[in-house]
Amino acid sequence: MNKEKFNNQNDNLDEKEKNISQEYIIGANVNSDANDTSFYANKSQEMWQKELDNLDENDSRRANIHRKLGEDEKANELYSKKADDFKKEGETYSLAAEAYEEACNEEAAKEMWLKQAEKYKAKGRKDQWTAAIAYEKLGDEEAAKEMWQKGAYWVINSQGNLWWNRAAEVFDEIGQHRQAGDVLVAKADDQIARVKTRKSMGRSSGAELDTDEIKELLTKATIYYEKAGGSPENLIDRLDKMIIDLSQKARIHDAKGEASEAQDLWIRIAETNASEMHYDKAADAYEKADDEEKAKEMWKLEGINQEEVNQDSVKARLAYRKAGETSKEEEMMILVAKDLKKKAEEAESNENYEEAAKIYEEIDSLGDVDAELGIKDKLKGLLERIKKGEFNNK
Repeated sequence: MNKEKFNNQNDNLDEKEKNISQEYIIGANVNSDANDTSFYANKSQEMWQKELDNLDENDSRRANIHRKLGEDEKANELYSKKADDFKKEGETYSLAAEAYEEACNEEAAKEMWLKQAEKYKAKGRKDQWTAAIAYEKLGDEEAAKEMWQKGAYWVINSQGNLWWNRAAEVFDEIGQHRQAGDVLVAKADDQIARVKTRKSMGRSSGAELDTDEIKELLTKATIYYEKAGGSPENLIDRLDKMIIDLSQKARIHDAKGEASEAQDLWIRIAETNASEMHYDKAADAYEKADDEEKAKEMWKLEGINQEEVNQDSVKARLAYRKAGETSKEEEMMILVAKDLKKKAEEAESNENYEEAAKIYEEIDSLGDVDAELGIKDKLKGLLERIKKGEFNNK
């Protein structure tokens, strides 16, 4: 059946139904099995089995594929072997722990996380952050906080400021907001001092100050200070003298709890971005201004832009979803599924079974969206009518 005949014979279908059914009829070789909800899940399983058959017996990927195939006993056996090998090496405790977790052996995993924590705690320096992660895996929040803190103090007391941003984040995460602000102010001052020194020595390399970075450092510092109860006056004075952008000003007003001032700025930012056709940024700004209706309006325009100008159905679908445009999201979902199906079939024909399996899994995941939108039921209904010959030539 070609598209012209299809359209002529479907006066009792609305345009949306025609478009949806065409995607599954025209040139797609659709059969009844392909419209079962488990079809692409089954295709994925078929691809994983073919990939497994092609792998060497000692290939480390076999464990994951057995898990994909639902062969948990074999998967646990292989993950345990992998974990034992990592354990013997003595330098890869975290990998051993993760493999034991995959093998559902929690006790062995905890033993490895403890070894990981003790190893990196003893090393000191920034390695204490690695120990902190291991303690978090063990559920020891107190020990983790101590390691985060010690690692952060080492970073800010060591030469160079490469890791100071992360140190500030760490202080913020463990509730030491004023210390976080201090770190960023110190980094800004350090960078200014370094530039002045290089200029005084007549060096051209590194003698230009990145004012945008300085403004961002001081903006973040202000936000941290506000969490701690208030910003130092001298910092406010510094920011007042700098030409910071509207978003930085808005973030500072938000941090201070000055909602009205922040909202005015976010709206100005949104309007500017909308006029420049940066609809996604405009939508984000309207959301920060708590104007959901305008945000949805911008997301709709972003969807149209992605669909018609950029021809990106993935981004268009996401934008339409945020706009609450269910019908347009459905259309984009069909296009996404069609593109993925083509890629999966190409990978399969090239015997790239792992890639094909992953893509079929991605298509299958769209089924949850289908059910949510009610589109799968509509498709099933259309296909039943097709089987009955309702759309055949007379």
